[in-house]
Amino acid sequence: MLKETVICVISVIIIILGNNITNSYANDSMNYISSELGDLRKIVLEDNDSNEKSKNKIDEIFNQWYQIYNKLAYFIEHDELEKVQDNLTQIKSNIEMEEKQETIVTLDSTVFILKHIEEKLDLKLENIF
Repeated sequence: MLKETVICVISVIIIILGNNITNSYANDSMNYISSELGDLRKIVLEDNDSNEKSKNKIDEIFNQWYQIYNKLAYFIEHDELEKVQDNLTQIKSNIEMEEKQETIVTLDSTVFILKHIEEKLDLKLENIF
């Protein structure tokens, strides 16, 4: 009886620690990408020659996203990550077509999706049931 109890307690502790580690990484990653998208938003809103800066920034964000995506794919639903990927692709296309309004809308949508993923990962009673 004691042996089973110890195994159960150790299993629960490992699950909670694993959850905290993955949540911490996911939250840091989501905040980082959100921050980079905020910087891109500022660049897009500039009136001067910001298109080249925007292209460079979105390429940089894409590279960072692919590195993060490979790790997040282990413990986050792929549908959620694909939404972010689709939006990033749409942002890139909008920047190349020089459509500022569409770029801003898609940027804001992407940040919302990232926040949603972050909230969804939190260990709360409402997320469990």
